[in-house]
Amino acid sequence: MDNPKKIFKDIKQEGYKGIQEMIKNKQEENIFLDFKEKSDPNSPSISKEDKKNYAKALSGFSNLSGGVIIWGVKARKINRNSPDVASEEKPISYLKKFLTDLNSLTGSAIIPLNPGILNIPIYKDETNDIGFIATYIPESQLTPHRALLGRNQYYTRCGDSFQMMEHSHLEDAFGRRQKPKLTIFYSLSIDNNQWLRLTIGITNEGKYLAKYPCIRIKIRSLIDIYLSDYGVDGRGNFPLPRLKQSSSKIRDVGYLFAGDANVVIHPLMSLEVVQFISRPNKVDIENLKSRPFNEEYIKFEYELFAERCKPSSGVINITVKEVLEYLKKR
Repeated sequence: MDNPKKIFKDIKQEGYKGIQEMIKNKQEENIFLDFKEKSDPNSPSISKEDKKNYAKALSGFSNLSGGVIIWGVKARKINRNSPDVASEEKPISYLKKFLTDLNSLTGSAIIPLNPGILNIPIYKDETNDIGFIATYIPESQLTPHRALLGRNQYYTRCGDSFQMMEHSHLEDAFGRRQKPKLTIFYSLSIDNNQWLRLTIGITNEGKYLAKYPCIRIKIRSLIDIYLSDYGVDGRGNFPLPRLKQSSSKIRDVGYLFAGDANVVIHPLMSLEVVQFISRPNKVDIENLKSRPFNEEYIKFEYELFAERCKPSSGVINITVKEVLEYLKKR
């Protein structure tokens, strides 16, 4: 879980008590956390300054690593060289109205929109509609984001403040849009001999060519399963050639498949890379039905790489239930 998501999760769970703890402990503002006051906490309306601050923060956090805004807390410096710290409650009246205002502005505060922005109320006194707002801004894949609502600038988060992006930073951010985004996919099949086949591949969900694609796969299974020498087309062809590795290396880190300059994955296209096949023993359906549905049947770790692409990794668990559901569809 990334830092902004954890901060948001914690404040959502702890509620008003969490805000009290932040003030008591003099929580510092940082690259992921910002405290803000509503310009007039006793007014039901949202001011132009509030709108500008909202747009500026959404732009700044979206253009870096995401972040969380806590509305209704005053922050100040303890000394000249310290960052701003949470120092005093400034709870917001007409909280539901302010929440509605922020939500309605989210779609027009920055361009392009950063999907996943959330605003939640943290009540101090729910009966009288008084409290705080926590805003979650996820890291964006669509940078740079320009602040609107009177700002019309690009911002980034620097320590405990937001600053306008330099020209060189903007060039880099626009360049980041032109990059691939790789995800894993897999499919199950059973041939006429009732041998299970697991096909694994790569999808490029980005807006740019994925050059020099590479995948690492480490697999384990309840059944005896092996890498097919016949490739994904049955003729021994591998779209991404398998790199030579020792048996101990395969056991420790898994198989590695990598493409050269002639192999690319176009935007929104998929490439089947490898196929694993069960040893000459048929899928025992009755035995499967007797096992716990949530039991792991096949599990594999993976890592994906490509030029100008952020590496991604994960674990896929294929359960007994998933295999049985596939068999029902045949």
